[in-house]
Amino acid sequence: KLKNWYISFFSEAEAGNILGEKTPDYMRDKAIMARIKKYNPTVKLIFLLRDPVKRLFSMYSHVKSKEDAWGRDVWKRWETHGFGNSFDDWIRQSIKGNATSDTPERWALPVHWEWYAGDYEALMMPIFQMFPKEQIFVGIFERMVKDVKGSIRALESFLEIPHDDSYCKRRPTGSASG
Repeated sequence: KLKNWYISFFSEAEAGNILGEKTPDYMRDKAIMARIKKYNPTVKLIFLLRDPVKRLFSMYSHVKSKEDAWGRDVWKRWETHGFGNSFDDWIRQSIKGNATSDTPERWALPVHWEWYAGDYEALMMPIFQMFPKEQIFVGIFERMVKDVKGSIRALESFLEIPHDDSYCKRRPTGSASG
């Protein structure tokens, strides 16, 4: 049932297309990664990582401007836990909160995940233990933006698809903040 539900998201894809999705959530959950491996043991995984400090500031900026899934102001919720308005205040309070926590599972506020999210070694080691390195592509966002053409070629090679220069002529429509 779950398999059919998941496959339904790709129902409009043409035969022979390479299918995929994007989310940062899977890499932090070993159980999800195990299900992915069970479902498709030869899956090719692509991880695009950012400079951890830039990623953290980007997350801070994003939270300051967003509501959660229920329409609540995320920042107001954090302010009730002593987080100030500035990035510096937010960092100080986050460090203070982390000082009493020894595992990500015990972290009570969403900000604690964001600290853990930059610990790429801790996040990636279980994945490298679960999947062969030939099935894993790790790209660094800042490097990929500087060399779009080289990055596209590296991804094409990893995915074993023919090179297509048209990808390299297009510019991304969005940009990462921070």
